[in-house]
This record gives sequence, C-alpha cells and structure tokens, in this order.
Amino acid sequence: MQQTVYLSIEENNVVITTQTDRYSLPVSVGKLFLHDVPDECEWEQAIILIEDMISSVQKYIPPQAELIVQDELLRPFAPQGVLYRDHLERVFQYTAGYQSMPDNLSNSGEIKGHLLFMREWLHHCGFERAKLD
Repeated sequence: MQQTVYLSIEENNVVITTQTDRYSLPVSVGKLFLHDVPDECEWEQAIILIEDMISSVQKYIPPQAELIVQDELLRPFAPQGVLYRDHLERVFQYTAGYQSMPDNLSNSGEIKGHLLFMREWLHHCGFERAKLD
C-alpha cells in the first residue's frame, strides 16, 4: 500500500504529516524575500534556510510516497491540480534569473518563496510531483 505525505504551507510554518508522525518547520515561506525581485544574496540565503529545514525531516519522509500539498498560491503552477518537479524547476530558473513573472502570474516575493520551498522539497525528498488538495 502506497504511503501518503501531507504538506501544508501555512503562514508561519510548514506542517508535514506522514502516516505515523507530524513535523512542523518554523518558517514563513511567504516572507523569505524582502523584495519582489530578490537579488542573488536573498536567493542564496533563502535556499540555505530551506535546505537546512528540509534536511531536519528528510530522513523521516517515506520514499515513493504520494505527496499531497495544501497551498493555494501554487495552484496557477499546477495544471489539473498537479505540481511537477520539472515544471517548477523551469519556473524557478526563470524567476531566479531576476526576471519578472509572466503577466498572468503574480510577481510577488511571497509567491517566489512558496515556489522555492516546493522546488527544494520536491528535489531533496525525491518527489517527481505533488497533488494539490
């Protein structure tokens, strides 16, 4: 039976729930960036912070689990309600290149923080995709 991991990105923390445990990462991903177009230093600091947070729980995340995410800010990036790691990576490469988001998407630092967290989570925990709840 496939296990499920639930990830909820909340205002002041990220809550991860597995079938046996619950973890809370004390980070406000929406406030990672002071500017809507973060500079290189802001990106690096945010990446280090997120990687450190993820590494503290990564070993408790079951491999090959289904990932279900609660985060409405990521919905514009999820065709049919699914976030794909490759797609988020392309969006990240675009935004980390100090370019504004396309006109149909928010250009806020808040959304970029959410994108960064999900990119790092999918990459470091080995998920190819996540379903939005």
